[in-house]
Amino acid sequence: GFVYKLVARRDSGGDEWMPVAKASTGKASIGGAKRAERLLRNGVAVAERIVIDDDRDGLPEAVTPADLTARPLTVALMTDGKADARWLGPAGVAAAREHCAAAVAELPAAALRLSRGEPALPTLSV
Repeated sequence: GFVYKLVARRDSGGDEWMPVAKASTGKASIGGAKRAERLLRNGVAVAERIVIDDDRDGLPEAVTPADLTARPLTVALMTDGKADARWLGPAGVAAAREHCAAAVAELPAAALRLSRGEPALPTLSV
């Protein structure tokens, strides 16, 4: 299934994005836009990172150690209401298959030998 979670909305003037968070007991969340990244050392994944408040200019270098690189975990499938042609039809399926294979190849060997519910990589929030 697919779960959609509202994380931000426009203010009454329509100018600013305002964070929206759950406050229910046991379901509290941090509002605001986020992006997911995979941190790699020499091409091998070491962690996944959730960056809160989607700063398109990136994070300060101090947050990503010099021996690590970060790559986005998501791709834009739609932009301004239009589907990205790279992900459509048979060519899109082939591209998705290649992307998936490359993402799995980045995982350390231990990530492929997990018990049920065990994370493949640690997840960091910043």
